[in-house]
Amino acid sequence: MKTLNTLISTIILSVLLLVSIGFFQPAQAQPPLWTDNFGDELTDLTGKDDEEQMINLPFPFPFNGSNFNMAYVGTNGCIQLGGLGLDNGIDFDLWIYMEEFLSDSDPDNPLVCPLNSDFFTVDKAFSTIYYNDSQNPVIITWDRVVAILSDPDALATFQILLYEDGRIVFNYNGILDAPGDNIIDDLDNGIVVGVTPSDLQFLDSDPGTIPSDPGPVNLNQGPFTSGSTVYERWCFDEANSCGVDGFSNRVLPGPINSAFDLDFWSICYVPNEGGFSITSGFEGNTEFSCGVVTPPSGPVVVIPTMGQWGMVIASVILGFFAIIRLRRIKDLEL
Repeated sequence: MKTLNTLISTIILSVLLLVSIGFFQPAQAQPPLWTDNFGDELTDLTGKDDEEQMINLPFPFPFNGSNFNMAYVGTNGCIQLGGLGLDNGIDFDLWIYMEEFLSDSDPDNPLVCPLNSDFFTVDKAFSTIYYNDSQNPVIITWDRVVAILSDPDALATFQILLYEDGRIVFNYNGILDAPGDNIIDDLDNGIVVGVTPSDLQFLDSDPGTIPSDPGPVNLNQGPFTSGSTVYERWCFDEANSCGVDGFSNRVLPGPINSAFDLDFWSICYVPNEGGFSITSGFEGNTEFSCGVVTPPSGPVVVIPTMGQWGMVIASVILGFFAIIRLRRIKDLEL
């Protein structure tokens, strides 16, 4: 009898230990600067395609020598500061209309694009775009937005952090994640990622050209410095097929397609005298910070999720029964 009781107690204590270990394991890997404090739903963008909603910024956000008190958030994965520019919208196909990314200022409407492509929130009830203006930085999150793909379960989750001193962070927490689907083969549109004051000259000639276009870079291959326009892109169908003025055969130079390697990265833009200093950190890089961000002093308080609360309750219950069992064993031994 004593052996059986000892065995039962050992099993209970082992389960308790495993549950406790599971609770104290690090959370699922995310970009190092990711935040789950999404704020409020931008309801004008729910159930929409090719739509924008104006937001008021809680502080004047500096960009390229100007300050902005408002912005437009678009379903297609960008925000535009101060207005919607010459085309009065945030389009889904900047990869082939690069002039609308680089030359859309009217007179000063910078584009900040963590992931521009053809996204919408129509078919999925859980596809939502959020805005949190209660803190510095403000947070804009595209949560599981749907891409125009042959697989409707290909979703993208990403966000922008805007700091009062002009720093910008892009976070990628699952880009176009459709298990078993070849995203690159199915994507109907290209991708543009980056920031620009949109003030480069566009020459509407044949072929259309954009003087001073710096060309794309690999944003997670830093650190490096750039001008006020810095971007990465993925061209539909094949590398180096991005165009201007709606023509993919008006080929713009650049590196091979690389935007999909941004997943689970944080990309940090720190303003400098001529543009930005770019750094990046991958999931699990707990030491990564954006420029002058100071880590919080003292212990970090982590609020458990519902699942983690469940494990806490289970641990308490198992611990209670383990104590009772141990006391009974002690009484029998006496």
